[in-house]
Amino acid sequence: MAGLTIAWEYLTGYAVSTDPVDRNRPEWPPHPARVFMALAAAWFETGEPEDEGAALRELERLGPPELILPARSNVFERSSVTLYVPVNDKNEASAAKLQSAPAVTRNKQARTLPRNWIGHFPCRAKWPVANAIGPHVEALDRLCAKVTRLGHSSSLVRMWIEPSDALGLDEQSDHYAPTTNRGAALGHLRVASAGLLDSLPAQTRVREIERFAELDLAIRSGGGKEQKSAKAEFEAAFGEPWRSATKPPPFGRPNVRTESAYTLQRQPPADAEHSGFDHHLAILRVTSGMLPAAATLRVTSLLRKTVIKRVEEKHRKLAWINGHDPNGGKQTGDDGHVAYAPLVNVGHEHSDGALLGIAIVFPNAWKNLEERDEVFSPLLGSDAGIVLKVKQGPRVATLQPIDFNETRWTLAPEAWTSSPRGARVWASATPVVLDRFPKAERSKDRVGWTNEVAALIISACERIELPPPLSVEIDTTSWLSGAPRAYSKRRSLRGQPGVDRDAPLGDGYPFFPAKTGSASRPQVHARVEFAEPVVGPVLLGAGRFLGYGLFKPLAGGG
Repeated sequence: MAGLTIAWEYLTGYAVSTDPVDRNRPEWPPHPARVFMALAAAWFETGEPEDEGAALRELERLGPPELILPARSNVFERSSVTLYVPVNDKNEASAAKLQSAPAVTRNKQARTLPRNWIGHFPCRAKWPVANAIGPHVEALDRLCAKVTRLGHSSSLVRMWIEPSDALGLDEQSDHYAPTTNRGAALGHLRVASAGLLDSLPAQTRVREIERFAELDLAIRSGGGKEQKSAKAEFEAAFGEPWRSATKPPPFGRPNVRTESAYTLQRQPPADAEHSGFDHHLAILRVTSGMLPAAATLRVTSLLRKTVIKRVEEKHRKLAWINGHDPNGGKQTGDDGHVAYAPLVNVGHEHSDGALLGIAIVFPNAWKNLEERDEVFSPLLGSDAGIVLKVKQGPRVATLQPIDFNETRWTLAPEAWTSSPRGARVWASATPVVLDRFPKAERSKDRVGWTNEVAALIISACERIELPPPLSVEIDTTSWLSGAPRAYSKRRSLRGQPGVDRDAPLGDGYPFFPAKTGSASRPQVHARVEFAEPVVGPVLLGAGRFLGYGLFKPLAGGG
């Protein structure tokens, strides 16, 4: 056989397993080592058949598998609830005894059981090349049928081997693939390695604990020669004479030290129109400092300077990075360069307009993915972090790459690209800065001004390789709830002598800076509708490389 695919389904729809980094949160995606440990547990609990053990030893040598899992948009983290349960990792004197092992007592301890709702989508671990496992498939399939749980004992599963040639990715799946490129890694997952199975008895001390319980029961319930023999065996096994207060050996948790870097490979986009920007976004989340959407320009400008400063010297002059040609002049081609897009919490009923993260957006024309990874690896590695001193309050914001644990929809690339299906209707989350001043005056010819602005936005769409939209609507207020106005407005104060004659009216984005001595260009919010679905990101207007003119798919057309 060429490959091997082990599939499983969560029978209750819930995956219950604790994230090793944050014990209050559920683990997702499930680490490949957890799948192996579930198989190993089934093997130990069913008499350790020799052929199944050989299959497991071959499996641990196959290396890290690919994971094909339900799309993150279909995985929902549930609220964590504290429960008080008898636990295995804390043996203390207690009146509460386990029925199966009277010598072992358990106090109830507070525990949380973090869980994700998965539903009944199948999950798969796939080894594309697994010729060595061929002679062991039958034993491995038999062992898979014995697996009852993956993670916590309440995380019930059905597991089986699936024909690899029948496996197909679809739009409802996420594909996690191991990678050796540190810059492209989204996180690290624990994986099995050679020798893991044989190390588990010593790590967990399960056999010692079972032997202790067996001899302790024989001594307590027996008498005469049987009791004397059991005591002798006990002393020989544990190096000390049996006493009624002797505690069983402590349970040891298995320690899987081997990790592999993984990246998330999205399903190739369907046949939809694409903007000139790549739908693969590198996302940094704000981990400290509360920033409003109006701080967009400050954050993106600081981030751009930081990127140029922190990438290696040989990359700083790349036109993709600084937007300038090799001679230092402004880039004049249509290829574009890297843009920085604010991921603001907008578009739903609880939106507060907070700036949750920044997406680094790459131009489609930058096709050398290895070069991209090399340039940004100092910034996007799993242990990377960027501190920005944003004088908006004043506040200091720390940015870090997102990892597998990030579940906020605002920080998901699909929320801003609508990949792979695309969307027909988009609305601006940040204002579109017009490429030039309209010739019509808004105060004198409102219709002419509006038509001219709409034409400028249509041209902006064509500039990023999108088809001209069927319709363009313009306003100072966004169609996305929670988004600030296109610019700040003020209202007149009447009948209050001695105070200012006007006051701010709600939030608004600051004007995009103009060249010295020039007035700021008009900026508006817009809603655009295309004839066919469009895959983003959609960034329009003069401020697009610093996050102005960022559009978001509008659910239901708004």
